[in-house]
Amino acid sequence: MGSSLFAGCNNDDPVTPDAQPEIVFAKESLDVPAEGGPFQIEYTIENPVANATLSAKCNDSWITDIDTKTAGVISFNVTKNETAEKREAIIEVSYADIQPAPSFTAKQAARPEEAFTITISDITTKTFRTTVRPGDQEMYYLLNIIPSRAAADFKTDDELYQYDIDFYTDMDATGSGWQSWAQEYLEQGTIADRLIENMEPDTEYLVYAYGVDPITIERLTPISKKTLTTLAPQTIDTKFDIQIVSTEGLNIDVLVKANDYDGHFVAKIYGSVDAADTDATVLEKISESWIDNVQIYGWMGYTAEMILSQYTFQQSREIQETLEPNSKYYIYAFAVDDEALRCSDIVFIPITTNDTSIQH
Repeated sequence: MGSSLFAGCNNDDPVTPDAQPEIVFAKESLDVPAEGGPFQIEYTIENPVANATLSAKCNDSWITDIDTKTAGVISFNVTKNETAEKREAIIEVSYADIQPAPSFTAKQAARPEEAFTITISDITTKTFRTTVRPGDQEMYYLLNIIPSRAAADFKTDDELYQYDIDFYTDMDATGSGWQSWAQEYLEQGTIADRLIENMEPDTEYLVYAYGVDPITIERLTPISKKTLTTLAPQTIDTKFDIQIVSTEGLNIDVLVKANDYDGHFVAKIYGSVDAADTDATVLEKISESWIDNVQIYGWMGYTAEMILSQYTFQQSREIQETLEPNSKYYIYAFAVDDEALRCSDIVFIPITTNDTSIQH
């Protein structure tokens, strides 16, 4: 958003030494909306002084990037006002030792009143609670929660709203229209202390709500937002012995043992390795795959105890598999906590296969 004020014609011809220079601004003040952005004000110099230069400064940190390089224009940036109070800043100009220094005022509006009050509490590695209070208790609205990284490039509410439309459109396999899917998620009135589950650990989330028409799902209010970061699991220093007991052709027999650790662990052979992968990228894929699996199990109704009993091991695990030829694999193991979340470094051994055998 930008704004420009226009003031008369510049007088670039120096006058007699007895005439005093004067800076004339288009206006004494400039009104700026709460969202901020780039702005500029125009000015003229009466009775200019030969070879004199003009500069400007502001002592308020929310006025930045002041630029006077263009004759007759002072441009600057205003940061977003996140407070409920309006504010003013004086931009002071220096030219030919004029005293008192010429100045103009930027007046920024307060943050608009939120359509929704969103509060977050009881944050854990996988859960948190949220309360959403709409200013209008009769209004229909949508409440959504996404990883903040999904909206990292969005600059406007319209972009976030379009993200939701795309989501509902992708769900519309029957052709009934994305609006019908969105209607399934409509809320009305206060949501009190709702438990949100199956989140990723150590991840920032965006919680947001906006009022909509219940039929067309047209957005009726600005989007109210709140962010939170789920807790990271406590890590432990656990070692695993990964022993390749035997290989025969493309068949492999592996024994994984936990050293001085009686908790649960995951041990598998990972085979989705791309040619460009490094150890670091493969370990990241392994970690993300387990996080995704735990989320999916949670959506299917599995408790952490059920996940631990069906998909993890204690003390040791034997793995017997037939591998694909001309491929790279990682045999790996890591500890998990009582919430089935990874809580140790990943121990691994890379292996490869050719047409008929395994190299390690």
